[in-house]
Amino acid sequence: MKTINDYAELVKEKHALNKTIAPVETNETDASRAYAVGEQLIFNGTLYDVIVPISQHDVITTTGSGANIAPAGSISAKIQTLTNEVDTIVNDLSAKNLFDIEKWLTTVGLAYTKNGDTYTTSTGGQSYGTPFSFADADIDVTISGIITNDTSDYARIEVLNASNEMVATIKEGTTSASGKGCKVRLNWSVGGNFSIEKPMIRPASIEDSTYVPYAKTNQQLTEDTNAIEPILNVLGAKNLLKNTASPATVNGITFTVRSDGSVTANGTATATASLRISQQLPKGKYIVSGLQSAGSNQTFRMWIGIRNSSDTDWVNSYFIEEESGLEFEVPSGSPYVRVECEVRSGYTASNLVFKPMIRPADIKDSTYVPYTMTNRELTEKSIIKDVSGYSWDSAIDGTKDVIVKRYGAIVSVYGYFRSTNALAQYADVLSGLPHCASGAAKSTDALRNMGMTLQNAGATSKFVVDSATTANLQYAFNFVYLTDAN
Repeated sequence: MKTINDYAELVKEKHALNKTIAPVETNETDASRAYAVGEQLIFNGTLYDVIVPISQHDVITTTGSGANIAPAGSISAKIQTLTNEVDTIVNDLSAKNLFDIEKWLTTVGLAYTKNGDTYTTSTGGQSYGTPFSFADADIDVTISGIITNDTSDYARIEVLNASNEMVATIKEGTTSASGKGCKVRLNWSVGGNFSIEKPMIRPASIEDSTYVPYAKTNQQLTEDTNAIEPILNVLGAKNLLKNTASPATVNGITFTVRSDGSVTANGTATATASLRISQQLPKGKYIVSGLQSAGSNQTFRMWIGIRNSSDTDWVNSYFIEEESGLEFEVPSGSPYVRVECEVRSGYTASNLVFKPMIRPADIKDSTYVPYTMTNRELTEKSIIKDVSGYSWDSAIDGTKDVIVKRYGAIVSVYGYFRSTNALAQYADVLSGLPHCASGAAKSTDALRNMGMTLQNAGATSKFVVDSATTANLQYAFNFVYLTDAN
């Protein structure tokens, strides 16, 4: 068994985290140190509990009425227990200080100043603050810090378990305490102020008491990463609301849609007037905003509705009357949301500006930015894709090949055919192409000087080869055009 300074230790691979199993004793007649009842030691390869206090240099006795140690179970079981504790720290926590003191002070309503590692309260707060969670479940922890009452009568920081039972407390004169809990609570006299230096809650398994600032646990960082991932990988944009509304005059209000997606309203509303914007969104939590000052049901406001998966009813709808906006959730499969900029009946709007924006809820900055495409939309437009659904309807050619590809708005058509007869004119219609953005267009193939025409036909376009041909010759053609099809 590996020993370090006569201690058997478990080292978690790749982590600077040592766990002591128990001291190792090698001389039955001469204990190397003193032991209190409840401590453990390893003797002759066996783990023992100390059942009678042992002084340094005492005889270690395992049997009879004078036994001072008793078998405590297998060393491997002890190692497994310690391994589990290390896993908890390494995998679930991986942070030493779990006490987010600044968030806690804000949560309990205390204004404070910070000087180095010392926090001094000034005003506000609760005499018996609402418990603040630092872990999801009860864990063995040590709370530490130097509290000075200053002008307050008393100030105590208490660790509570999941049942809200107090398990540890620090106060002026008591700088450290241990217990099994998951919450922290403030208990103070409210009057005056107090300060706390180097506040820390650490897992009891971490023996080093040196202060370090608060850091998030692995689990919290993972949750943050999971929340950010759809923003980066799926969304990749702040404002997800594309304002597709057209300028309109509704019930006396003229709505003007500007190039940045903002809306200006002017006029006196003879009845409630609104401008509507619809947008598809993936499942997730969002914040909708757009008011430049507080509104009401008497003046102006915004509204948002979320449709159900069958597009037959509204799942939820909300009015927005604050500048900060409103958080909402889109369930799985919801086809779209609808946002309305609304001027209430009787209100006169003079250059009233709405800046409608929907952003992922994890983006806290509420500053308006114009709509931009998401990463996925940009990717769809930027990759070269094969186009399907087209057909070449003539049967007079022998061998033919056509390839249609699309790169964003650019459509490329290229291919060849071999004529079977000498014809004064060869007219073969290639239909079902993406719709042409610019109407009819013509081009001449450089290889055979063939006449090629792109003609709009409803929602799609067709490509017509119209040229004299010679029997048994292969004719190549190519054509590039812009499409406005989605």
